[in-house]
Amino acid sequence: MNTPDDRLEILFIAAFGSQKVGVFETAALENDSFVPSCADHILLDGGGPTGVVLDETNNRLYVATRLDNSISVIDTLITTEVAHLPIYNPEPANIVDGRSVLYDAYATSGNGEASCSICQVFGDLDSRAWDLGDPDGTQTVNDLLVVDPIVDTGLTDFHPFKGPMTTQTLRGMKTHIAQHWRGDPSVGHFGSDPTNEELSFNNFIVAFEGLLGTDGLIPDTEMFKFTSLMLGVVPLPNPIPPLDNQLMDSGLAGSNVFRKARTTAEDLECNLCHVVAQKRSENLRGPFRRDPSEFTQRCRWCPPIRAGVSFGGQIIDTPWQSPVSRIQRSE
Repeated sequence: MNTPDDRLEILFIAAFGSQKVGVFETAALENDSFVPSCADHILLDGGGPTGVVLDETNNRLYVATRLDNSISVIDTLITTEVAHLPIYNPEPANIVDGRSVLYDAYATSGNGEASCSICQVFGDLDSRAWDLGDPDGTQTVNDLLVVDPIVDTGLTDFHPFKGPMTTQTLRGMKTHIAQHWRGDPSVGHFGSDPTNEELSFNNFIVAFEGLLGTDGLIPDTEMFKFTSLMLGVVPLPNPIPPLDNQLMDSGLAGSNVFRKARTTAEDLECNLCHVVAQKRSENLRGPFRRDPSEFTQRCRWCPPIRAGVSFGGQIIDTPWQSPVSRIQRSE
């Protein structure tokens, strides 16, 4: 937008994790003289500003606020919101209620700069590794159970020094029971149960204070809304199989490798830990079997593979692919 004397150009930016629109002079950005200031923010009634439309002739800026599904109207001469208009939203209540807990940095962090979606980008991942060990934390009891005693030779309890771990996707958590790399959210604020994914996700409530800097934990009711939202989110469909979802060629070869039974103690079966259900719509793709009768001992470091496409992209079928690389195509 040009100012009335055409000497300055103004840039409006919607900050999705906030309730604000930023106002910047482009010249200050170009010559690196920009100084951050709250005075350059336009506060909105609704959170999650996304798209903006400028009506320069009438000095109006229209901003879609996704968290409450409304339109904010801003007078650009006084840089102030003058109206906030709700629009129809057909989404279920659990999606509407839980979305703000994922995205709204204004409500879920200590200074309004961060939210869960900073790392879990749109509920997925940022492809980075973080060392989130807590030197003030305490060691907690590990009650995880697994199928294969050969893999585990004596698992210790959960130490607060985790070491670097890559961000995992929040998509497809419904069937993954004890969560995160070590399964340590199975023990926490709401109790302990290595077979309950709802409790494990709820136990992430401590991250709002420990990572995002809130003054204490967020209300339990807000965490329950977040859990209800995310446990209903599923991974994107596999982009490689045909529409009838039948495996062919390299995909079938990869599936056979994945389910291949061991021949020696060192030759482990992928499907033993990364369980694939008989019906592909029920795939667990995670660390642990759901049936307690199949548990024998405890296990660790069993990563979910449901985010393989997010990490590696689509694998092109080439003559030099190994059978293992074909697994991503089939699962």
